[in-house]
Amino acid sequence: MATSYDVSFADEKLDLDHFANELKRFPGWKGYIVAYAGQYARPNEAEQRLRRAKNYVVRTKRVNSRRVITIDGGYRDRSLLELFIIPPHDPKPVPLPTVDPRDVHLQISRPKNRS
Repeated sequence: MATSYDVSFADEKLDLDHFANELKRFPGWKGYIVAYAGQYARPNEAEQRLRRAKNYVVRTKRVNSRRVITIDGGYRDRSLLELFIIPPHDPKPVPLPTVDPRDVHLQISRPKNRS
């Protein structure tokens, strides 16, 4: 399992590269990407991070999309991406959120004034 906290996508790609390489080494296994939004989150933060990570693994690293499963894990103190490579017939990872959705503060950016 690899874990990426609040890092740039350039840094996250290093973990995703390793993830894709391991999936290629074990063709019958599945890869799970679990994303958590932070307690101070943007709307749809986990979903967007999941989409970006899966697209990178599938399009850039050429891993079959059916082998990469994404899970929105809810919320944690900080934004987090977890990567799991699971053998056939083993249970999928279970998300472990640590922040109640009622305690999340959505960061909504306002459009810039273009005067």
